[in-house]
Amino acid sequence: MKAGKALEQLVAAIQEYLGDNPDTHIERNAKLTDNAGLQREIDVFVQTKVQGGKIGIAFECKDYKSIVQVSVVEAFQSKCNDIPQIHKKIIVASNGFSSGAQSKANLYGIELYQLGNVPFNDIFLPNCDIYRNQCWVSLSTTYWVITEDGAPDLNPDKGIFCHANDQEVEMFGYLYKILHEHLPHMLPNIHNHLYSQHTNTSEVPLTITPPNKLYVIDINGDKHFVKEILIAVLVRVKTQLQDIAKQSVYTGVTEDSPSVRISEYKHDDRTSLLLMHGKDNWYSAFIKDEKGQLRKTILPSQPTKIK
Repeated sequence: MKAGKALEQLVAAIQEYLGDNPDTHIERNAKLTDNAGLQREIDVFVQTKVQGGKIGIAFECKDYKSIVQVSVVEAFQSKCNDIPQIHKKIIVASNGFSSGAQSKANLYGIELYQLGNVPFNDIFLPNCDIYRNQCWVSLSTTYWVITEDGAPDLNPDKGIFCHANDQEVEMFGYLYKILHEHLPHMLPNIHNHLYSQHTNTSEVPLTITPPNKLYVIDINGDKHFVKEILIAVLVRVKTQLQDIAKQSVYTGVTEDSPSVRISEYKHDDRTSLLLMHGKDNWYSAFIKDEKGQLRKTILPSQPTKIK
């Protein structure tokens, strides 16, 4: 895949990660009709609904070895001005923009973004490889129960019971089963926790909402329904810095804007795993195949709470 096309696909993937509107449509190499009736190509075109109305966002992707010059900004402005479907204009560059390009972009209302690499020496990330299970998880036998009514004076020695049949629940097996089923969705947050602690082994606290209706009994014998269970898991992952292809940060140039950090992990089969993170602890994961094509693979419906 050509470098320019790879950047277009990455920008489209970043927009898919950032987009939290179900009415958002993302298209690469979009063909739009200008005022003269001619078909014009836009690298990445995002159409979404805002306050009941449709807006179109055009992305121009420049994977240049040098900085983007003012002529690129002027050409993009001219093309977008002639297409009524475009309401917002963005240029993304691999290696930044000249001061003249930034001044012209500011004049035209064009947002500038760049994709900068993080120096390799700054990388300290555990290799949370979801697909090869290079993650060892041990469940602590200690857990804490929070009831729906916040009841004090619980008697944990009497156990936790299933509301459906009033049978006591074997908690270690119950929690281990939940952890095993939901681990793929928890891994991105575990990854974030370990990264923040600069370690590849840590006890990670997790908050679990039980899928079954459970109750506990207080010292007076009264029932209280369980809202959440707090557990601690010991997580150990391989730290192999040589397996990390690169780290990049996608961020705005001319204004303060949210950044997206992209961690790329290499596999032996010439594929890569891309983890995108940086927005309220949300993650999205993409697989890059040996041809460089990206496909989305995991997007948790709700982030696991980490205390």
